[in-house]
Amino acid sequence: MNTISEAISPQHLSKKDTRSQHHQHQQFQYQYQYQNNLGRSTPPFSKVNYNNPYIHTFNSEWIDTPDNSPSRYSKFYDHNTNINMSSTTTTKLETPNKLKNSGALSFNYVTPVSESKNHDVVTVNEKPLSRNSSPNETEEEDTSAMVNSKKHQVKNFDIFWAMLNNITGKDKMAKLGQYSLRLLLNYASRTENYLSNDSINIEIINKRYNDNEKKLNLIKNFIKHPSDFIRIIIILVVSIFQSKFSGLAKGLGTYRQFLRFGKSPFRIRQLYNNFLDNYDVKSKQINPGFFNKDVLGDLIGLYYNMNDEATLLFKLNVLSNKSLKSFVSRHESLAWYYDSWLALFNAFNKLQDYSKQEMDIKIQIQVKKRAKILSKQLLGGTAIRTIDLQNSNSSLIEDSKDEIKLKEIQFNKQNSYLDIYKNISDIIFNSYTVFNIKLPFDTLQIWMGISASGLSTIKLYREIKKKLIEESITRKS
Repeated sequence: MNTISEAISPQHLSKKDTRSQHHQHQQFQYQYQYQNNLGRSTPPFSKVNYNNPYIHTFNSEWIDTPDNSPSRYSKFYDHNTNINMSSTTTTKLETPNKLKNSGALSFNYVTPVSESKNHDVVTVNEKPLSRNSSPNETEEEDTSAMVNSKKHQVKNFDIFWAMLNNITGKDKMAKLGQYSLRLLLNYASRTENYLSNDSINIEIINKRYNDNEKKLNLIKNFIKHPSDFIRIIIILVVSIFQSKFSGLAKGLGTYRQFLRFGKSPFRIRQLYNNFLDNYDVKSKQINPGFFNKDVLGDLIGLYYNMNDEATLLFKLNVLSNKSLKSFVSRHESLAWYYDSWLALFNAFNKLQDYSKQEMDIKIQIQVKKRAKILSKQLLGGTAIRTIDLQNSNSSLIEDSKDEIKLKEIQFNKQNSYLDIYKNISDIIFNSYTVFNIKLPFDTLQIWMGISASGLSTIKLYREIKKKLIEESITRKS
């Protein structure tokens, strides 16, 4: 620069030439400054107002400026951009070095490192994400938040209350109580027969201890004859239990028949409407689709309801024909037997369908998981991480839908197992009645009744619990 200043010094020129040379000197300075700045990452400077706060942002990938302190970039400009002009030059150029003394707004170079230091929080899908946490952790938190949602607890009391307010629930719980009482009554009768003999039985005990004074003497003789005292007490307890609860067991059976009473007209109407839907008036032919297992189930159900209602009418002494009574009792058992076989067939078909659906959805879930793993291997961790963050919400929703669908299928599959075991119990129960087979032990039918009623109650309990949970979620949402 000194050589250039000496070559164009105004001492060797006239005033006119001096002005022209001075103008050329300014143009040469700007051109030199522009060419000099082309080799650096710093931008060229011109006559601009550096007091404007909207234009003092420069980017450099070489200089790290983590803060806005002028001391961090003053050395850089002193070393690279300070141009010493000749003392004879009267033109003043505003350079960034003069900002330090002019009190103007300071500026800094924004580099990737400084940006990461100054801005330590980024936003992913409108959710703050710390740079210290990984996107996988965020995705796992979102997944757990969506899949492992807040559990809605339902009290057992509320479930049983809902079951009692349902006709089916009343029937199943009454059946469970009926056969449980029958089992207890059977064991009470067997216990009484085992402990009784000619000297001690319920008739002798009632005659011998028929007033309070004799009962008090029995208590006094406890020390002398403890075994006889315990024996008499057990006989009295089981005898009182039989006398009090034998009528309750029969009453529960009648109560269940009242709950089932009146279904025949509705089944007849359902069959009639189904027949009209499948009957062609012009050709006077029935659609072959009318003859299916659903219609067969309706026919068997009507057959059972008619005989069951007739049996109840006999219990109420509305009907009294003995031959008709034996007929309806026989065919009630047959109808129940046929219905149990058809229900077993339907439950087995449903179990196969649900097993197939469960296998399909599990394969679908595994395919999606392996596709994600393969995409990570192909695209690399950094690239796929960005894609996962962008598509995390949609993928989580799809995964949650698949899991909900899988749980629904597994729920129905477990209910199908309950139906199969329940129908097997009913078939065993009715087989001895229909075919007049001798029971291997007295309580076989009672145990089958308890098994069938217990399995039906468990299934109904599961369904009502699920319904209450869904209603609770709907109300809170």
